[in-house]
Amino acid sequence: LSGNGDCVTDKNPGFDALMSVLAEDLEHRSNKSAIYRLRCLAGAVRFAGRAVIKHREKIISAVEYALSKPGDKHLFKTGCKLLRHSLSSQCEIYPISQCSHPMRSIVGEGLRIEGMGKSAQLHGGALIHWHVPSSEQIDFTAQLLNKFSLQRLKEMGDPLSSIVQWRRCLRVLRYSLRGCSGLLLDDAPEATMSEATEISTHEKATASLILEASTETKSTLNGLRRKLSRIMVDIMSLIANDTSYSDQKSDEMDQQMDENNARKITISSDTKICKEVLEVTSLLLTRRGSFHRVQTAKSVWRGQKEILTDFVLASGSDYASAAFFRQRNLGANSYYRDGENGGKTMSSALLVNRVNIMLHTQSRNASF
Repeated sequence: LSGNGDCVTDKNPGFDALMSVLAEDLEHRSNKSAIYRLRCLAGAVRFAGRAVIKHREKIISAVEYALSKPGDKHLFKTGCKLLRHSLSSQCEIYPISQCSHPMRSIVGEGLRIEGMGKSAQLHGGALIHWHVPSSEQIDFTAQLLNKFSLQRLKEMGDPLSSIVQWRRCLRVLRYSLRGCSGLLLDDAPEATMSEATEISTHEKATASLILEASTETKSTLNGLRRKLSRIMVDIMSLIANDTSYSDQKSDEMDQQMDENNARKITISSDTKICKEVLEVTSLLLTRRGSFHRVQTAKSVWRGQKEILTDFVLASGSDYASAAFFRQRNLGANSYYRDGENGGKTMSSALLVNRVNIMLHTQSRNASF
């Protein structure tokens, strides 16, 4: 795969039209209307590719509006999902468009040839376009991550921060990691590129992409997985420390505890904070991309492949098979019910989806 810098992947008129409608005047609308529009926007941005870059200000303002309404948990969660899909759409590899169904037609050089019964191919002029992140998109991803996730982590160190603020910070961090965990390397990009063995191709490609980004982006992403892991270890230490000595505390000791010790008790007794910490830690230790259900996707793909049948060719095959059977020419049956001659073809969508699953498998294997 290589980056597609042509107009096909850079322009998205449908997404441009939706942005002008969905992201305007959110603050003047009701909460239900804002939630509906942000959900539609989150779905539109998932596979928009480079078209998101020219709307970056509107995306940032929409996420900022949703996350500034902690009183409405549905609106806040919708903003987290919009942040997640915005991050994954800018730092992941995925197919954007593909050619028409191969059973309908094949476009040649000035000709339109009927492709009845022919499976799709990745070569030979197939109109398949892939989104490959650019350095500008990585800069935008780092900007979103720094503005909405890393800045909120600093609020957790404020002695005046409340438990509700801790919950919100950890939830935003969890959704952010679900969208951009593929960019978080275990080591510096220079060290990753210099490794000769035991480094997957996915990690090397990510390191090469980060090296092409701006200096500020390199500073943000360099060692970020390690830093976040240390923060989670510190929080778990606070929880475990309070749990270990909770039974030995007396009333006199409780009166002498300072604000930090009081915070430990509150954190350890809050189940939502403990759950968020566990989920964030699991993402940091096991995830290398926004798509993690690879085994399920493979099973679904196999089922789609089995039921994919051209019924026109299948009926013709049945007719020919019956004719040969009536003529007692049973040996001819071996030419039917198998592959393209039996009516089973591989569509371009199914073929591209299989390649996409292979890429996700490669990124998943980089976690182990």
